[in-house]
Order: sequence, then C-alpha cells, then structure tokens
Amino acid sequence: MKTPFLYNENDNVLNISNNSKNMDYRYNMQKILGQSALKDIQFERRIIIFTRYDDPEIDYLGKEFLKNKIDYLRINIEDLLKHTVINLVPDSKSDSFISHYCEKISLNEIDAIWFRHFSLQSLQFPKDYDEVAKEYVVEQWNSIFESLNNWGINIINKYRSWEHLPKPRQLKIASSIGMKIPKTNIINKKFETSKVQFVKAVMSHNIEITPNIINRIYGKKVKIENINDEELEVTPSIFQNYIPNNQEVRVTFFGSNFSAATYKNVEMDDWHNQGIYGFNIIPYNIPNELQDLLNKFISYTRLKVGTIDLINENGKWFFLEVNTNGDWRWLEVQSKQNISQDCIRFLKEEI
Repeated sequence: MKTPFLYNENDNVLNISNNSKNMDYRYNMQKILGQSALKDIQFERRIIIFTRYDDPEIDYLGKEFLKNKIDYLRINIEDLLKHTVINLVPDSKSDSFISHYCEKISLNEIDAIWFRHFSLQSLQFPKDYDEVAKEYVVEQWNSIFESLNNWGINIINKYRSWEHLPKPRQLKIASSIGMKIPKTNIINKKFETSKVQFVKAVMSHNIEITPNIINRIYGKKVKIENINDEELEVTPSIFQNYIPNNQEVRVTFFGSNFSAATYKNVEMDDWHNQGIYGFNIIPYNIPNELQDLLNKFISYTRLKVGTIDLINENGKWFFLEVNTNGDWRWLEVQSKQNISQDCIRFLKEEI
C-alpha cells in the first residue's frame, strides 16, 4: 500500500523540543516572587487555559491578563500527568475542582475555559510505556475534557474544536450562507478535471506522533493526472480548483473584534512552506459586504475565536478555511497590528 500523496510530497518537520521551557508569565512571577505575588491584585475574572509550552500567544498575553485584572491558570499538556488533578462531582459544581501544582480552584470560581494547543498526542509518557495502557490513559482523559465542554462553564474554544468543525463542514456552512468556495471535491480517487488543483489535508496539516516532533503536511498545487492512483486511494484529500491571480487575506476575530492582513510576495504553493518571514504581511480593511458574510459564518458556527483564510479574485471573495485556535502573534508582529488587545477586549466582554 502506498503512503498518501501529500505525505509523500512533504518533508517538513518541526522540532519544538527546544521550546519546552515554561515561559508563562504568571508561573515565573510566582516562582521568583513566591505564591503571594498575586495577592494585591483585585482580580475581576478567572480563566483556565489548556495549551502546551509552545504557545507564543499565551506567553505574550500573560502579563496583559494580569494588567487587566484577569487571573488565569495555564495548564500545559506536558504537565498534565504529573502536576494536574481534575475532580468532577456530577451533582456539585462547587465540590468539583482543578488543581495544578500548588493551586486548587473550584469549578464555581472559574469564569471560562479556553482550549488552545491541547492535544493528548503530546502527553509525556515514560519511555517504553505499555501501549495498551497508553491508549487507556488517552481515552480516559479525552472523556474528561469532552465533559468540560458541558459542565456549565463558559467555553471560549471547545476541546478538540478542530474535530467539532472539520474542513468539509466549514466549506458546507460557508456555501450555505452565501459565501463562495472554490470548486471542491473531497475524494480518495482520481476524477476528471482540466483545472489545476490545490490539494490539502481534510483535517489538520500537523501530525504529532512523537511528542515535540510535528510533521507538517501542507497543501500543493498539482495536475491530477500526475498523481499516482494508489497515493490518492489510501485517504481522502480536499481538491479545489486553483485560483490564479489571487489576493490571500487572513482575518483574525475575537467575538466582534476583527483584524485582517494580506500576504504579498508569496512564491510557494502554500505560504507555510515559505516561512512567515519570507513574505510581506500588511493590514487590510475588510469590505462591508465581506464583513456581513463573516458575521453570518461566525454566528452559524458559534465560534468565538479564530482565523479565517480567504482569497479575493477580481473582487470575488472565496472562503478557504477557519483555524479554530486562531494563532495571531506572528501576524501581529509582521503587520504591526495590535491584535492581542483585541483578545483582551474580547475576554473582558465575554467573561
């Protein structure tokens, strides 16, 4: 059996093992100044953030949270098995709690939960840990975090949000509310077309089998007759008519707070392969008619946070996909927009 087409075309591997230092502002503030370092701040809100060490957005936002009287507890997936306890009492929210290192918080005291880069694929098991036991551990934790989606707490972003809103569903919703999408086939077989296709993964383009080693399987422009049949049949892929002479725009949103940026001088099939410093990113003003469609999409999907990728061809807007994690720090740095403040404003409104 052949391995999948896109997998064969990509050798892009990201090693984030060097990013395993805890850069969280709150954690390091208490580590240096002691547990009493926060006692003089009159917090107005409290949020739990489930993520990983490698999360530059939350690294940067930590200080901003505290300045804006938002207390937060960051729980990294790498610390889950050794430093975290979750107790859920079905008939008592006040007796249910989350404890992390030296802190214990009742679910009654939590205003919101935000799931970001939090995947059980990144759990830190000992070397040679029993494979059946590992699968058992993952299943049990999956059930706990899925349960938190429905525990009467404001959820900023659902646990495994990318699975609740996969790309085929995104495209279906966008089309149903009047947004244009490129001519699309989601299929595991060759089909007849004279158009150049842009092929991409149905789910995430990041595959993490070994913790901290991420295989990145990005999209590719191709003529379908040049692909080996067996490479297509092994798994479905998204095929879309390639749109030439286009302008790609990324919209970042936090509730009703929007910002947008457009990419210039992109030379690769997928801009990810060029690296974020290989092209120019400049602010973009969202036209009113597009804003109306974006509002409809966000309302229908009930998303609160995300980044939406769009293409403009001769004044016609095409929806590509939405990233439910909504990474924005690199956009903020490159385009010189204050996107992080949009996030703070949203959280103060939301919780």
